[in-house]
Amino acid sequence: MAILLLALITVTMMIVAPGNDEPFSKPLPFIAVLVALAVFLTLYLLSGLKRMILENAHLANRLKELRARHGLTQAALAEAVGVTRKTINTVENNVFTPSATLALKLATALQVSVEEAFYLKEG
Repeated sequence: MAILLLALITVTMMIVAPGNDEPFSKPLPFIAVLVALAVFLTLYLLSGLKRMILENAHLANRLKELRARHGLTQAALAEAVGVTRKTINTVENNVFTPSATLALKLATALQVSVEEAFYLKEG
């Protein structure tokens, strides 16, 4: 917010600077400051929106669907990636969030990208 205030003061000084007979007599710097201010505000608002989304998001997955597509049981998938069937069950039911390594192993075993197997779900 301090940057926003500083930008507004700068714009005001440009408009009513001493020796400046006409307001807006230097439109190019004025427009440049307005564009910079608009970009700053947009980025500030988007970063807040992104933060809000990420704070309310959790990792969800399509493992059950992908496993069914390949005709695999939880036990078979577990054996393929070196974990227990219970681990697969808890990951599928969003009780347990897998490590990056396990997520990569699961995606590889199911022949999909990590993004296809896992996604962020709001709420």
